[in-house]
Amino acid sequence: MLKEWSNFLDRCLECRVPPDLFAAAVAQLHAKSPLPGRKLAALLLRPRVAGSSIVDPRTIVYLEQLLVLKKVDASDVLTLTFLYSKDRLPVKAGDEKPSKDPQLSNPPELEEIIFHRLHKAFAAEERPINNAEGLRTLVVVTRWMQAMVTSHTSDTMIQAMAGIQQPQQRSINVREGLAMLVIGIVENSKILRILNHPKGKGKRTSYSLAVSLQESWTDFFNTWQLHYSHGLDLRKNFIRSLSSFIPFLSNNSGGSHQSLQLAERLEISQKRHDFYEKLPNDNGEETGNAGLEVAALHLDAVMELPQVNTRAGLYVFLNALVGLSFDYLTRC
Repeated sequence: MLKEWSNFLDRCLECRVPPDLFAAAVAQLHAKSPLPGRKLAALLLRPRVAGSSIVDPRTIVYLEQLLVLKKVDASDVLTLTFLYSKDRLPVKAGDEKPSKDPQLSNPPELEEIIFHRLHKAFAAEERPINNAEGLRTLVVVTRWMQAMVTSHTSDTMIQAMAGIQQPQQRSINVREGLAMLVIGIVENSKILRILNHPKGKGKRTSYSLAVSLQESWTDFFNTWQLHYSHGLDLRKNFIRSLSSFIPFLSNNSGGSHQSLQLAERLEISQKRHDFYEKLPNDNGEETGNAGLEVAALHLDAVMELPQVNTRAGLYVFLNALVGLSFDYLTRC
C-alpha cells in the first residue's frame, strides 16, 4: 500500500498533474487503499534530493488538496515538516523516525511556506477540525519553538566565532514564519479552549474534559493518553517554549522590523491569556503575580550582546553570563 501511494505521488510530481485531476485520483485511490494522514504526509513531504534548496510548487499545491480532502490534517503536515527540518532535536528512543536516512532535510523555504499557509487556516478558524488535531498541533509547535531556539542559537554562536554578526536572511524568514503560525494558534478560540481547560490526572478528569469539549471519547482519550504517556503537561510546556521563543525572536531579529513586530504581538497575546509559567512560593503554592515575575526575568535576560569577534572573547563572555546566573539563583 505504501509503495502504491509512493509511486502515485512521485508520478504526479513528475508529470505535473493538475490539482483537480490530482484530487480526483486521490479520492479514488484512498477509497481503494486508505492510508493514515501522517504516512501520506510523510510520502509527499519526504526530501527527494539531498541538499536541495528548491521548493517544488506542486508539493504545496498537492498538500493543500490533501488538506481540503481531509486526507491529512494540520498536525500531520507540521509533524512531518518538523521531522524533516534542520531544526529538529536529536531523535530519542521511541520517537518516530522519518526515513532510513535521517540526515536528509527539506529547505527552510518549504517550512516558511507551510507556516504561512497554516497560519491562515488557524487565523480563519478553519483549523483545527477536532480537538485531537488541536492537541497534536500544540505538541509539535511546542517542540518546534524549543528546537528552533536551540538550533538557531547554536548557529549564531558558531557564526560569532567565525566573525559573522548578521544572521542569514533565510533563518530570519523561517523564524518569522513560525511566529506567524504561533500567533494564529494562540488567537484561535478552539486552541484556547484546549489550553485554558483545567486538566488533571486520571480517566475521570479526561472524560469530563472530552465531554465538555464535545469530542469523541475514543479519539480524544487515545490522543490524551499518548501525550501523558510521554510525561507531557501540554499547557506548561507550551508556555515554557513560548516564553523562550519570544525573547529569542526579538533579540535575534537581525534588524528585521517584522521580527520585532511579531515578538511584540506574541507578547501581547502572552499577557492577555496569562501564558506565563507559575512560579511556586516558599510554601510550594503557585503565586498569583507569576506573569509579572516572569516578565521581570525576561527584562533581565534581554540585553545588548557585545561585538565578539574571537573565540576566546566569546568564551569569556559566556562564562561571565553563567557566573551572573549562578549568583542570581543563589540569592533567590
